[in-house]
Amino acid sequence: MKSPIRIFSILLLFCANLAASPYIELGPMLGHVGEDTASIWFKATGTATPSIVIGQRDDLSDGVSHPSAVLTPSNEFMGSITITDLAAESRYVYAVALDGRVITPRPFPTFTTASRLGSAGHLRIAFSSCLGGKGVDAAAAWAQMDASSDADLVLLLGDNHYADTTARDGQTSAYFSNRSSPGFRAIGSHLPIYGIWDDHDYGPNDSDGSADGKERSLETFKQFWPNPAYGEVENPGIYYKFTRGEVEFFMLDVRYHRSPDKMIDDGTKTMLGAGQLAWLKDNLKASKAKIKIIASGSEWQRHSHADSWSSYPRERDAFFDFLKEGEITGILLISGDRHFTGGYQIGGEFIEVTAGPLGARNFPTKNLPEMFFNKSEGKLYAVFDIDTTGGTPKVSVEAHRPGDGIVHNQELPWAAILGQQQLETLPIETTPEKAPYQISFDPENGISKPPSETPPNAAKEE
Repeated sequence: MKSPIRIFSILLLFCANLAASPYIELGPMLGHVGEDTASIWFKATGTATPSIVIGQRDDLSDGVSHPSAVLTPSNEFMGSITITDLAAESRYVYAVALDGRVITPRPFPTFTTASRLGSAGHLRIAFSSCLGGKGVDAAAAWAQMDASSDADLVLLLGDNHYADTTARDGQTSAYFSNRSSPGFRAIGSHLPIYGIWDDHDYGPNDSDGSADGKERSLETFKQFWPNPAYGEVENPGIYYKFTRGEVEFFMLDVRYHRSPDKMIDDGTKTMLGAGQLAWLKDNLKASKAKIKIIASGSEWQRHSHADSWSSYPRERDAFFDFLKEGEITGILLISGDRHFTGGYQIGGEFIEVTAGPLGARNFPTKNLPEMFFNKSEGKLYAVFDIDTTGGTPKVSVEAHRPGDGIVHNQELPWAAILGQQQLETLPIETTPEKAPYQISFDPENGISKPPSETPPNAAKEE
């Protein structure tokens, strides 16, 4: 019989070995999930060889291991694994293993692959922006979204952290803080999360293509976001597209190739850059999807602040003309940045919904022209509910607020999405002298307008 001292020593050795073993510190987070593929991101606490064990039984007794590259200090123990040859519209169970040992506790997380390309179905898309400076800022919103949105996927439209730098250390620290939120970890383990950036998670406030160190920002973004693509080989950036059933998503990069907001437009001023704009047009022309969602970190509508498409009217309006002349229909525009959630029908034709803030502080705005709903209080995200199972697609938009649930729910008639029916807009507060909603920057001559002509609460941004 072993002595108590001997048993105690064995237990101490076992605990020491267990404590020294790496474990999953952040994640797992689902990235792109297609009809036959799934990408999963994670961060460990030390050097290890990771793998994903995936099957369809809850206990993973049918699990197959998919290994990946070793996690080392050089990649800060982060990695992602893409699994292929999955079946469409199927439920899968998975776990993360390090050095062959399953780390993920039971019950194991699950996810469902996308429906087949071109197939009719019902899809709920949650989207927002402006997560805040710390992970705790968006905790309530993540919990609400996970508990009650019934979403199929999540789109984060920029300002996904507030590092305000292109320095890698500052960006990784901000990412780690936001991904440490229990609510984010919970929802990210079973719902695909897609991201694009805006200024604060790309570089300094209002930064553009001239930002020093933007190449570092791009490499860091790639490491944290298991998106389906990142720009093109000949044109770096974070833009990409993906499809679910009869809905195609075009996720834009509005920073890497952007001209300065205050640049005089001599015919070359651009938000997207020539390469990305050509990519967008070509893919829209080729798309067979009934609904095409175009995501931009900056607002499209005409009465936004200077750091938006308002300062790029030539490129924006020419793009709208391209859509009309090419009879490209079923367009839904989405954006973030503004720290409130609202809907617009631009020119009585194109529907835009801007969503946020998920965790950052609010910047309420008065009703703006072409606005059909406006929610400015509390943390907010939006949901598109899209049903293409009938002859005519059915689309509605919801605004969600943690603690209150759905605070706005509105059906968007298909005729309005086609630009054939105008939605009822909100009343505008005016004075006899002027309407209080002009942008604060004149893109034609680069001269700032007087503060009295600045849109209410729109010139500032956290």
